[in-house]
Amino acid sequence: MYAFSSPSFWVRFFREFRCPQCGGREGYASRPRNLFEKFPLRWMFLGTARCGDCYRRAYVPVSVPLLPRPQPLNFDPEKMLASTLSAERKVPGEETRPRESDNQRIA
Repeated sequence: MYAFSSPSFWVRFFREFRCPQCGGREGYASRPRNLFEKFPLRWMFLGTARCGDCYRRAYVPVSVPLLPRPQPLNFDPEKMLASTLSAERKVPGEETRPRESDNQRIA
């Protein structure tokens, strides 16, 4: 009961992310999943966040700074396949043959 009456608790509640499941401090912005998360949640000045450690979603005040969502990797399977095939291709090198005029005859 003391924690809710402490001013420092409320300052931390509105200023820093803390995961309710694992206690992690790294939170990422999360997309709203449904209409409730998109509209009424915003009217209550709450937003969705995802924990960076356990990936659990939580509702946090809008004033809490969150990290931006990680961008998806640019995965082009055709380019990867082409680079792999060119790296694995083993082309035999040409043999170096001495020129006829460079040969020296040793008695």
